[in-house]
Amino acid sequence: MNDNLLYFPYINIPKNNWTIKSLLYWDNVGIIVPPDFAENPNQYNKKTRDLLQTDLIEQVFPFEYTWRVKKFDKGFLKLIYQPEFNLHKKQEDFKKSKMSRIHVQKFGEEILDKLVTMEIAVRLPVEWPWYYVESKTARLIMLYLATVIGKLGNFTPATDNFKNLDLSINQNGADLRRNSLRQNILDDLIPYPIDPDLTKLRIFKDKYHEELKSFRILIEQSALTIASFKKNKIQKEFQLLKVAEINDKKEKILSDLNQSNLGQITFGTIFGLTGAAIGFSQGNIFSLLNAVHSSFQGYDNSEILSRDYSYLALIDKNFKQ
Repeated sequence: MNDNLLYFPYINIPKNNWTIKSLLYWDNVGIIVPPDFAENPNQYNKKTRDLLQTDLIEQVFPFEYTWRVKKFDKGFLKLIYQPEFNLHKKQEDFKKSKMSRIHVQKFGEEILDKLVTMEIAVRLPVEWPWYYVESKTARLIMLYLATVIGKLGNFTPATDNFKNLDLSINQNGADLRRNSLRQNILDDLIPYPIDPDLTKLRIFKDKYHEELKSFRILIEQSALTIASFKKNKIQKEFQLLKVAEINDKKEKILSDLNQSNLGQITFGTIFGLTGAAIGFSQGNIFSLLNAVHSSFQGYDNSEILSRDYSYLALIDKNFKQ
């Protein structure tokens, strides 16, 4: 089980509830950044800088991973040479200025120059080190990069919006179902603070790291168990029972904890409406992992805390208004 999330496709992490929810659920949240940003952090927006300064997110540099992949460029090119990529349509979209910026330090010039020759990217000397890449291709290459890094670095690739996924890629149905079940279990279950004090959030995560890990194991086990049932009716019944059990345990723990007022609390899935943590695996010939595969040749020890369930109550206790 991965304990770390890797956000893509943008350098700056989104300023929305998805970020706070993700910080609460995962041990570490990484962002894919070019080394140039580490040398000049003023290029980040304020939200991202604040999260970096409090060690709530970490910088992930692509070349620390991709240099270990013998055929990194060829793996992606194999993906876009498939007929399903629909190069002609993407060339037409690029002519209509449907494009996104890609920093050269994420991939290197060779692969991006190849996209230029395919007429779905352009390099503007006045805007170096950025390339402009046809939008869907840009999302696809970032998805490819995030998947490669995730495989090497034990990250779960994730995004806050489905538009960042190329849905023409075949994804393993079991993984998608499991992620959907995880979202359903956590929807209206886990409380999260609105606009929290980041220093307090960092202290909270450090203090209750073991509770977080136990809670995440509980949720992952629950999602895996529910996914093993073939009938939707049984899945829904088991899910309702599991959510009821967790809520009941949380309330019992809360009744034994002293309440404090440190911030406004709301509820909602840590993945947001888009199902942000998407698992990727090999499917048909145009699958993402087929391309990826080819490229590789201190806490509270109170006795009242039942760790599997206590994390929810601890968020309530530390952040409830």
